Amino acid sequence: MNQVYFRFYAELNDFLPTKRRNFGFVHTLDKNPSVKDSIEALGVPHTEIDLI
Repeated sequence: MNQVYFRFYAELNDFLPTKRRNFGFVHTLDKNPSVKDSIEALGVPHTEIDLI
C-alpha cells in the first residue's frame, strides 16, 4: 500500500472534513491512482487546484 502526504491551503479546506482541515495528513492509496484521482477522492475538485 502506498501513502501520500497532503496539505491543502485557504479555501480548499472547505472541501475537506473538519478533522483534515488546516494541517497535513497522510492518505493511504489503493493501487496506483493518479494525483488528480487521489485529490478528488478526498472531495477536492481538481479544477480548484492551482499548484501541486
